[in-house]
Amino acid sequence: GALYWVRGLIDRIQEPMAKLQAMMKLMPDADEAREVTRQHGAVLAALRDFEGEQYARWAAGVDVVAYEKLKQPLLVRDPATSLLTVNFDPALVRLLREVRYLVRLGKEVPRA
Repeated sequence: GALYWVRGLIDRIQEPMAKLQAMMKLMPDADEAREVTRQHGAVLAALRDFEGEQYARWAAGVDVVAYEKLKQPLLVRDPATSLLTVNFDPALVRLLREVRYLVRLGKEVPRA
């Protein structure tokens, strides 16, 4: 969720900045425009750092979750009824959903 959110913020600040940069060609001596450009660069760098930190934290834990959850049997026998039930952990579903979003964002997904 955090990666998708930060990517949305980055996209939202890029469009106005592109318009400002086009206008700066007409007014190259505008001090205010240069200050806005500097602040935009600082905010963009902070957002990219946050994105990188979030991705690194996610990638660090993905191996453990995937290994533990994929190691479990997919079907288990219910001791009370002797029927087979699906044993698919919700954490694994969440992990697969996160992988799908990361692929959409163009991020590399670690091998697990």
